Amino acid sequence: MASKLPNMLCGTCSRRSKSTKAVKYCTDCEDGLCSDCVDFHGSIKTFDTHHVIDINVIEGKPLVVNKSCKVHPDMVLEYFCSDHDTMCCRSCMASDHRSCDKLLPIEVSAKGVKVRQVPGANIAGIGVTKDKRLFLCNRNGFDLVVMSEKGTQLATVQVGANQWGIAMEEDKNTAWITLADMKFIQTVDIATMKKEQLIKVPEQCYGIAIIDDQIAVGGYGKIYIISKTGDLKKTLDVGGSTVHSISVGQNNQFYFAQADMGKSTLKSVGLDGTVTSVSAEETQGVIAVKGDRIGNVYFLVFQASNLKLFSFEDKSIKTILTTTDGLNTPYDLAFSKDFSKLSFEL
Repeated sequence: MASKLPNMLCGTCSRRSKSTKAVKYCTDCEDGLCSDCVDFHGSIKTFDTHHVIDINVIEGKPLVVNKSCKVHPDMVLEYFCSDHDTMCCRSCMASDHRSCDKLLPIEVSAKGVKVRQVPGANIAGIGVTKDKRLFLCNRNGFDLVVMSEKGTQLATVQVGANQWGIAMEEDKNTAWITLADMKFIQTVDIATMKKEQLIKVPEQCYGIAIIDDQIAVGGYGKIYIISKTGDLKKTLDVGGSTVHSISVGQNNQFYFAQADMGKSTLKSVGLDGTVTSVSAEETQGVIAVKGDRIGNVYFLVFQASNLKLFSFEDKSIKTILTTTDGLNTPYDLAFSKDFSKLSFEL
């Protein structure tokens, strides 16, 4: 198991009575490695298939997972494959994931979580690009903040109003941002960092997502489907309260979050307006929701400050992260493009 010390020592050097700071970690050896020992480790044929990762990834408290593999019931799920967005045991890894590039122990993958705090800003929405920039919506300020994944501020864009939700359209170099108080969507060119078109929406809108060549925005008990020029195409009535977050599922359904609702099941709505309860278990105060490529849904519970996962495989809901992992009434979450890192607003 990975050390909890922020400055892990090289295991090989320690066994030779030397104290050298580790810069890498081998998940197979469960050992820290200094720069010299990394080279030595990589030169040994036996270690050729070992997974060596940056030491920063495994700092902190490991996430313990003890669920048995459904394919191999006598095996424990120990690995997470980002290529397939799934957990697997050692037997699955050998048979089905040998050629996968992004395969890490679950506790290591979980520690890819990045908690972002921006001084002087209250972040409500997070967008992530392929080049690992974070676009942060400021719900109490007029500037969109752009940061690196390491926390360095790269730029600000003056949008002139409080922001809430953000949807990234990288192939068009465009970020779509809801300006809830002004009943508008502001587009920003993510290459030039300049404001572009301003699109009027029917009411105060919060959650936002892109579906095909249209935009979905969440109002009070409604999801509006609009064209990229602002024409209202369809209104989906989901009832309840403000739709704070929207995520598009595999079948073009919308998962949606309504933080002001009482206890409710996780729900989705189709383009035909049919609302479906996805889970049997009820939750309360869900403020953000994100679906992945294989049907799992991650959602944030605001007041309870935890991240939950709805499993497409067995339809269960599991708590993944809590206040002990640093969550404190979070507003939004965003995965990196390969699902190896997770950013929160606190």
